Amino acid sequence: MNLQRHLLTRIAMVALACLLVIAAFVLYQSHCVAKQTTGQMAESLGKQLESQLLLINAGLGQTNPFPDLEPWKQSDNQPGICLSYTPADGSLPRSLCNGSKLSRAKWPTLFETGYRQIFNPGLPAIRPIALNDRFFGSLIITPSAELEIAEAWNKMLSLMTLSSVTVLAVCLLVYWSISRILKPAKTIVASIKEMESGRLDCRLPAFELNEWQRIAAAINQLADSQQQLLDERQKLVLKLINLQEDERRYLARELHDEFGQCLAAINAVNASIKQTALQQCPSLIAETDHISRITTHMLDNVRDLLGRLRPAEFEELGLAASLNSLVAGWNVRSGCVFQ
Repeated sequence: MNLQRHLLTRIAMVALACLLVIAAFVLYQSHCVAKQTTGQMAESLGKQLESQLLLINAGLGQTNPFPDLEPWKQSDNQPGICLSYTPADGSLPRSLCNGSKLSRAKWPTLFETGYRQIFNPGLPAIRPIALNDRFFGSLIITPSAELEIAEAWNKMLSLMTLSSVTVLAVCLLVYWSISRILKPAKTIVASIKEMESGRLDCRLPAFELNEWQRIAAAINQLADSQQQLLDERQKLVLKLINLQEDERRYLARELHDEFGQCLAAINAVNASIKQTALQQCPSLIAETDHISRITTHMLDNVRDLLGRLRPAEFEELGLAASLNSLVAGWNVRSGCVFQ
């Protein structure tokens, strides 16, 4: 879930950065178009005035005095544009505006302030009026700054609306795609937790995406190897227990058959020596008794070791009876009570 939010945040930031770049380009392009339109208007009207001068010089004359601005006034021009003609002879200039200025309430004040500071709209276009290398005056076209701002705002608003819808659609598509792509991750995490708890028989299913399929195959292979190692370990532990049991059985047999019989033989020889000493050398009776005590003590220890290595109850009565006998013997020797 954190990955989805992280990706969506990055996508939104990238989209916002792209939107800002596109908005700046759109505003710049809108300003260039407005500036170009003003220049074209000045050039067109300047040619009209030069045509009027050409007719006057040809003696054809015209109804209205020069400069005749009525054709421009009657044409379908954008509102708020002002025209000014300044004669070269110093006479009074003539000005004419088309329509009224636009209302400022259609766009935010902050947008207008920023646009005016960056692009400085409403700059006039100056077109000199000349004919036959003679300068007659200057034509000045002053466009409406409010009209340029309104056109820029409309383009900006359209761009923002389209971009917002596009970014929202892209975010939703990315969220859905990422959710679908990351869905196997939950299954993988759950399976790994089960494997950590000891269920090595758990296996991941096949996934549609190749990357997830490779991860699942690698995890399943790891689980197989762990299960194999566990089986081999159990077999090794069982084999080690069997080896220990064989060793204990061998030691018990050696103690019983070899060491125990030797001690019994020593005890028998000692009894014979004692009988002879009673008849021939009574002073040796104390030594024979000492030997008898030593051999008896050793036989007792051998029997105790045999009981620990291979209890007789284990062979005859089974494991439970053997354990009970060992616990009872331990209670007698230690003076404690274990159950």
